[in-house]
Amino acid sequence: LNLELIAKQRELQEKEDRLTTLESELKAKSELLAQREQRVNELEQIISEQEKATKALKDKVANALKSFENKGLTVIEKNGKIYVSLEDKLLFSSGSTVVETEGKKALVELARVLETESALEIIVEGHTDTDKLNSSSYPHNNWELSVLRSTAVIEIMFDWLEQTSDGLENVSWISTW
Repeated sequence: LNLELIAKQRELQEKEDRLTTLESELKAKSELLAQREQRVNELEQIISEQEKATKALKDKVANALKSFENKGLTVIEKNGKIYVSLEDKLLFSSGSTVVETEGKKALVELARVLETESALEIIVEGHTDTDKLNSSSYPHNNWELSVLRSTAVIEIMFDWLEQTSDGLENVSWISTW
């Protein structure tokens, strides 16, 4: 009987030790889970702030360019980025690299809005006409036309932006035929 009691006490002690180990592991995992929940909450807050900032900038840009709304200019937010699209009719005559007067006005208004936004990455995409360009004069082809158009837009924006070129990127696209 005494041996049985000693065996039961040993078994009970082993179970208590195992329970203590499990409680310790549970506590450690609970602390880790709490830390991860806190990090998730922090990231959700950061995302929420970025979404608010993006919406505020979109609204600011859209309001500044409202007078060009039905003239070939659109402002949309997509995947956390703001896209300002200016149709060729607002910017360029067919085959031309010279920005039209209304286009310059729109670009200046856009630059005025963006000059206070120092943390932006601005990508200027130059597109071509749908008409094939093959000329002995400059530009010789649609690729050159695309590059020169995006460069013309950047030059106008540089004239108004007080920031360096670090935030501006030039991308050119050509129509295929």
